[in-house]
Amino acid sequence: MRVRAKVDEKQLLAKMKQYGKICGKTVAQTLRNHSRLLALELMKLTAPPQLGGAGAAAAKAKATTAVWRDVGYTMLGLNSVWNARWEAFQNKKRKSERRFYTKKGRIWLTDSFRFVGSAAAAIAHHEAERQRGPGKYKPPQRRSPYDGRWKAMHMVVMQKSVLAAARKKIAEKIGYAKSGWADAAQACRADTKAAAKLSGIPAWVRRNMGKAGGTAHDMTEGWWNAAGNPRVRLSSGVKHMDKMLSRNQIRGRVDFVRYKYIKFLQAAIRADIKNQKRGKG
Repeated sequence: MRVRAKVDEKQLLAKMKQYGKICGKTVAQTLRNHSRLLALELMKLTAPPQLGGAGAAAAKAKATTAVWRDVGYTMLGLNSVWNARWEAFQNKKRKSERRFYTKKGRIWLTDSFRFVGSAAAAIAHHEAERQRGPGKYKPPQRRSPYDGRWKAMHMVVMQKSVLAAARKKIAEKIGYAKSGWADAAQACRADTKAAAKLSGIPAWVRRNMGKAGGTAHDMTEGWWNAAGNPRVRLSSGVKHMDKMLSRNQIRGRVDFVRYKYIKFLQAAIRADIKNQKRGKG
């Protein structure tokens, strides 16, 4: 399900009309600029979230840790010694599954696991397991052989070099969920220096821009605004965004940006009135 957010608050209309009457300007561009701010606020909320004062770097680090954990649920990298041992007992005839245990008694390698020889095959397996996992598109966890989630998943083994290549490719997708809102932010056609420089959008989000298809539907001028209610509709093209952001979260960010927009209009009106009085004096 696609998630949309509208800057379409009736409480703003009176202030917008006052701005146009006193300042002699349309609110179209100011609305586009603040719509970009709303898109960036929604981007911050989207996984990995930038909450509690955590910056973009902290959010990325947390997401990276989560990705490595998920990769560990589905992939196992073997060094040259263990790879040779695994190949050796794979080639032997056996009546039962052979297993290796950790010092704590946890199974960490069995000859029933499938071997993959390329990063592409490893990534395909990881994506398949994420779809099979319980809730929020995470892979089943490997905790114990008696855990139901153990039975639901299939571990693949590979050489460590292949695992490293797969991890690198998977890590590049961090920021994809945010990128839809980043696309929408830039589609607002804001005329600020920040928009021109893509300020507020981390580099690890920028690299995914253009893939999700986020948009900004501008209805600030022309026949769209025939009723005197200019608005911009933002849309993130990321699938399952409704599972990442709740209606309350979106409403909270809309209220926050609406407050900032009203303050901006008020300041602009006061400044223009002051300038007009000076001109008459």
